[in-house]
Amino acid sequence: MSNIENICYFCGEKATSKEHIPPKAFFPKDNRDHLFTVPSCDEHNGDKSKDDEYVKIVLGRSADLMLRKDLDEVKSSSERAIARNSRLKKTVEANPEPAIIVLPNNITISSVSHEIDLERVYGFFGSLARGLYYHHEKEVWKGRVSIAPHFLIKEDAEQEDLEKHEELLGLFDRNDSHGENKNIFYYTFVYILDDDRVWTGACILSICIFDEFKVSMVMEPYYN
Repeated sequence: MSNIENICYFCGEKATSKEHIPPKAFFPKDNRDHLFTVPSCDEHNGDKSKDDEYVKIVLGRSADLMLRKDLDEVKSSSERAIARNSRLKKTVEANPEPAIIVLPNNITISSVSHEIDLERVYGFFGSLARGLYYHHEKEVWKGRVSIAPHFLIKEDAEQEDLEKHEELLGLFDRNDSHGENKNIFYYTFVYILDDDRVWTGACILSICIFDEFKVSMVMEPYYN
């Protein structure tokens, strides 16, 4: 193997295993063609799997996916994981509050919402961004990653924040994106050029999970 295949996609230390980017568990078994892996160390594979499971459960329990029969297998595996792990259940179901779900036919259902562990969500997407960058550029990303999870923006957010989100959402293009199973996952990179059309070293990664949850990652190098 070449040297790049022997180092962890996240930290550049010696790789001891391979990790699916995004995690294989997000895909039903009959939609796992063309998945790819990146080399990883133990810390950035095994330890990260807890965040993978948490985010899969949180997204899978969203009201937006209630009618998605194609994801029944993924959602069922998440519920089995919760049933087996009381600590995970406590984390996923933290601070319950009453909620109302409005279905497409305007029927309302009483439900419960829970507090989202933002640190785990941001950790998951930060690792995903670094893995996708490694896959495309064959090098470890050594800059910062600023994460904008559009599905978490509140309607009463500051106008400036709403405008930034709208600008980033304008970069999503499902038809012109990477991903063989776009109903599960797709993404695009936009490389930022300077006035002379030279790459600045920065890029914007747009990803969408389950054809519903859009997240933008602004990746900028550390400048001296």
